[in-house]
Amino acid sequence: MGVGLLRGKLLVAVASLALTLAVVIAYIPALRAGFVWDDDANVTNNPTLLDANGLRRIWTDPRANQQYYPLTHTSFWIQRHLSGIAPAGYHLVNVLLHALNVLLLWAVLERLGVPGAWLAAALFALHPVHVESVAWVTERKNTLSTAFFLASALAFLRFFGLPRAAATTAGAPPGTRAWRWYALAVGLFAGAVLAKTTACVLPAVLAILLWWKRDRLEAPDLLALLPPTALGVVAGLGTAWLERIHVGATGTEFALSFTEKVLVAGRAAWFYPGKILLPLNFTFIYPRWKIDPADALAWLWPAAMLAFPVLLWVLRGRLGKGPLAAALCYGILIFPALGFFDVYFMRYSFVQDHFQYLASMATLALCAAALSAIPARGKARAVGVLMLLLPLGVLTWRQCGNYQSSITLWQSVIDRNAEAWIAWNNMAGIRLREKNYVEAERLYRKAVALNPGFSEAQYNLGFLAILRRDVREATERYQKLREIDPGQAADLLGMLKVISEGPR
Repeated sequence: MGVGLLRGKLLVAVASLALTLAVVIAYIPALRAGFVWDDDANVTNNPTLLDANGLRRIWTDPRANQQYYPLTHTSFWIQRHLSGIAPAGYHLVNVLLHALNVLLLWAVLERLGVPGAWLAAALFALHPVHVESVAWVTERKNTLSTAFFLASALAFLRFFGLPRAAATTAGAPPGTRAWRWYALAVGLFAGAVLAKTTACVLPAVLAILLWWKRDRLEAPDLLALLPPTALGVVAGLGTAWLERIHVGATGTEFALSFTEKVLVAGRAAWFYPGKILLPLNFTFIYPRWKIDPADALAWLWPAAMLAFPVLLWVLRGRLGKGPLAAALCYGILIFPALGFFDVYFMRYSFVQDHFQYLASMATLALCAAALSAIPARGKARAVGVLMLLLPLGVLTWRQCGNYQSSITLWQSVIDRNAEAWIAWNNMAGIRLREKNYVEAERLYRKAVALNPGFSEAQYNLGFLAILRRDVREATERYQKLREIDPGQAADLLGMLKVISEGPR
């Protein structure tokens, strides 16, 4: 027995090392990348990272940064003081956090007895849909929060006694539970929420897992989940409030009726698994769908979203409850990103790859369990796994190239989604800083053609007109800005008066 135990531990160590090396190798291009969008606000030009007063503000002032994720910004604060603003160190931490998440996911799935747990972790490690979360420094909030999320889930599973047989746990009085695990689980959950509030859905996921493994929920289970649920609700509502009043998730882009939000959610709910199953044509900004409640075909998406778990419930006698549990976990994990809550980025697109970093775990676990059920001998299975993982690793390596710089990022968006006006605008901003005024003007005109109501591009075209001393066009841009952004219009008018009046 001792030899068998040692052999088992050795196999776990080798398998863990293989997963870690796979992540590091696949993300080597990310380690050579620079900073891109929002990395200036969060890292390079973030005043809260400079001193102890900034650290205090990170925790006490919800508006000190773009979002109130104090644990994430504390990690940036620590790294800023240890290694400065060289991008390689920030990328390395993100890659290592992703590797840690891979190992934690494997541990969670193994504890739950999910077939193909290692394969699910390997798919999570190498799937290119996660490049956005790993290769983009700003998304430290995703990788860090997920580490706390999975660690908390493990501690909760220990507390609840899973996957122990139902006969030994069902109805167990609270006093017999390992409360030290509960304290650790709640503390880790708080860390997850303080890194990114989308982790707030963990209690609901745990309730689904308890129902799956025990076939029912006991009163002590629900009582134990109440404190983290309350914490998650408060954090989630706080973030939704900040998105509106601080981040700026207001305006015509967010003026959707509940019916329209249902249509967005229905399509988004299928978009994300689609990217898992067909890992092609990734882009930083996907086209923003046209929402038309009068289109009968548009209702097929939400109808299918509701029908799918019902079908799995009907088939649970044949398939077991596992697929239904996975589908319900996916629904809970992706819910914050389905459009019912206004998120600033949704002015550009209703979906983004990093929105499903957590939710993809349920999809990939279900895929791995299905693949593991295919009969195959040892060598054939190993070859099949390699043929599946190797292309994903190559796609991840290539996808990292989009995050080498702001230029590569926005050019990749323009190549995939030429209607993304923000990409043209941000590329123009790069050329403007380079003092390439001719190219900047061309790109700003493209952005304005795609979105005439985008005040930043209108203002910069007015600024460029002033540099050329073109009073007519500068006045035209001023008139447009008066309708969409009076503040910027006033700034432009001040410069316009200077060139109109000329030297005295």
